[in-house]
Amino acid sequence: MKRSVVLLLLVALIGLCVAALPAAAAEQVMRYNLAREPQTLDPVLNGGLIGGFVIDHCFEGLLRDRNGELVPGMAESWSVSEDGKTYTFKLRDAKWSDGKPVRAQDFEYSWRRSLDPKVGSGYAFIFYYIKGGEAFYKGEGKAEDIAISCPDDKTLVVTLENPTPYFLDLVAFMVFMPVREDIVEKAPDNWARKVETYICNGPYKMTTFQPDLVVLEKNPEYWDAANVKLPRIDAVVIPEHSTELTAFENGELDI
Repeated sequence: MKRSVVLLLLVALIGLCVAALPAAAAEQVMRYNLAREPQTLDPVLNGGLIGGFVIDHCFEGLLRDRNGELVPGMAESWSVSEDGKTYTFKLRDAKWSDGKPVRAQDFEYSWRRSLDPKVGSGYAFIFYYIKGGEAFYKGEGKAEDIAISCPDDKTLVVTLENPTPYFLDLVAFMVFMPVREDIVEKAPDNWARKVETYICNGPYKMTTFQPDLVVLEKNPEYWDAANVKLPRIDAVVIPEHSTELTAFENGELDI
């Protein structure tokens, strides 16, 4: 009888100890509906909100728009000449998702690529503010006349045709985000459709790319990774509104 009582007490005590343990944290994943498969995830070629959702999480430009306020991104600081035409950006120490350093030349390559009519960017016109940009795109000027230069790996200098007070707002837009020349030129048509070659410099990196699912995970190489709180985003593709609503009501979607 006494043994039974002792056993019951031990079982009860173990139960209390287990109950006192902290509950396992719920998996921190945001589930979002893209609605359609992105046509492209190339920052230069994308022109829609669907691809923009992925690009904005995976890449970062010189500045970033955070709740309507411009904050430093890859640029740690910048200055503007007295005539309002020349912008000098100083890049912070930052890395791509494969660990290689982000360089000013990455921006120069990306911006010049946007102005290449052979690439076919729908936003080429937004680079016409840069001196020599429009002339080159229209075949009336030379590539070397586009006023973008890099005195060193950390300095990007851009001269505009005319003073443009909202130029800093423009460089926060996705088409001004950098891509790597060595990655893009190896596979210009499909580099942005493969996890292995989708090398990025933003808060997240793409770990799954399927017709119905894009998974983004926190990029440990991002310069401000310590302040990225959400470890994963699952972006699904549910085109039907009724199905989307049902998924949301069932707790299968967060947004």
